[in-house]
Amino acid sequence: MKTCPSPLSVLVVDDVADVADSLAELLGCHGYAARTAYTGAEALRVAEAERPDVVVLDLAMPGMDGWELAGLFTIHELAPRLICLSGRDEDSCPAERDPFSKRLGKPAEIGVLIGELNRHADELGRRMWLPRWIPDAHSADARMKLAL
Repeated sequence: MKTCPSPLSVLVVDDVADVADSLAELLGCHGYAARTAYTGAEALRVAEAERPDVVVLDLAMPGMDGWELAGLFTIHELAPRLICLSGRDEDSCPAERDPFSKRLGKPAEIGVLIGELNRHADELGRRMWLPRWIPDAHSADARMKLAL
């Protein structure tokens, strides 16, 4: 008997709870197992306990910022893929030292984020399902944005 693959697990880290919760809920509607964390310390605890497949990470957080957190995720191999969400243009890093597989601005382009998550799920052989109404990341409808 063939079993369904487990959903891709995504940890959404943002100090603005409404942003993190909204994005996690949206990802859940798309078939991902999404969790949230609102601080760097909380994100490390969740990642150590659950080992998410992907972390979607805000950079501008008080205390432990996203750069420091991304470095810890990388050093301790807590997540194989990191996706950056940032509302600031100055959040850049030399390409050879950039820990992020994808960088997205705020407001997030949901079609692009879903496309990146689907690619990673495909690499792991864990694509769940894709509702028909989700735009392809390269279509005109991909310009739909979630106000994060």
